[in-house]
Amino acid sequence: MAKDQQEFGDGQDNFGNVASNAARAVKQVGKNAAKQAAAKGAEATAKAAAGVVKAAAGSGKAVAGIAAGTAAGGPWGAAIAAAWSMRHTLFKVLICICLSIVFLVVLIISIPGIILDSMFAAIPTLPEIHVTVPDVYSTLFNAVTTSVNGGYIHSMAKVDRIITDGGYDREASMNALVDYAKDDAGYDTCYILAAYSASMGQKNTDKDDMISKLDAVADEMFPVTYEEVYEESAIPVSIYEDPSASDTSTGASRKYIRPTIHSFDDSVVNTAFGIDPDAQYYEFNVTYAEAIDCMASALKLTLDETGGV
Repeated sequence: MAKDQQEFGDGQDNFGNVASNAARAVKQVGKNAAKQAAAKGAEATAKAAAGVVKAAAGSGKAVAGIAAGTAAGGPWGAAIAAAWSMRHTLFKVLICICLSIVFLVVLIISIPGIILDSMFAAIPTLPEIHVTVPDVYSTLFNAVTTSVNGGYIHSMAKVDRIITDGGYDREASMNALVDYAKDDAGYDTCYILAAYSASMGQKNTDKDDMISKLDAVADEMFPVTYEEVYEESAIPVSIYEDPSASDTSTGASRKYIRPTIHSFDDSVVNTAFGIDPDAQYYEFNVTYAEAIDCMASALKLTLDETGGV
C-alpha cells in the first residue's frame, strides 16, 4: 500500500506559521512587484506575484490550477488561480491579501503619483462627483499647457531682443522666422507628469509645485538659434530727387537674421525637477529614465483604456 503523502494545507492549520509566512510573503511580493513594475510594467509584476504565490504554496496540488489560470487570465490569472487552489479558506484569504497589496503597489508605482494625489485631494472637496483619472489628467494637462505656452512666449521675446539689440531689420527678420514649435511643440504631458512624480519619489506631489518648477525653466523650453544675413539691394533714385545723379539707382544694404524657434527641449524637464536620468531610481534596479518611461507609458495606456486621450 502506497504511503499517503501529506499535501500543503492538509491537516490542522498551524496559525503561527501561517501568519509568519504570510507576513514574509507580503514583504517579498511588495518588493518584487515594485522592482518589476518600475522596470517592465504591470504584466511583469503579475508574473512576479504569481511566482511568490507559488513559492508560498510549495508543491503538490496547491498549485495544480496555476497553469489553467495562466491560460485563462494571463499572469494575473496565474496568481489568482494559485491562491484559490489552496485547501483552506485561511490560506486563500491571506494570499488574496498579498495579491491586493500587489495590485496597490503596481498602481502606485506604475501611475505617476501626481495623478493619485490629485484624485485623493479632490475627493474631500467634491464628494458628490466621481473623480476619474481622465478628469485629473485633463486638469493637469491644462496647467502644463499653460506653462509651456509661457515658454513659447519667452522664445518669441528672445527673438525680438536679438533683433532689437543687434539692430537688425525687423520685418525681414520676422519674415525669415522658422518656427518648429508653432505647429508641433514637441512636449509630452504624460512624460512631464511622470518625471515630476519620480523626482518626488511618488509622494507629496503638488500641481502648483510642479508648475512653479516648470515656469522656472520657461526661457529654456524652446531653444532659439539664428544666422545673420547681409543683403545688397538696388534702390531706385528719381532724377527729381537728385538731378545730378548719373544713374537712376543706388546700392543699399540691410542686415537681418534668419531666426529658428526649435521644438520643446526635453532636457529642461530634468533640469526643472533636478533629475539625473542615468541615476538609479531609489532602491529599484532601474534608472530614473526607465522608471519615468514606465510611468508615462502606464498613464497613456490607462487613458487609452478609459477614453481619456
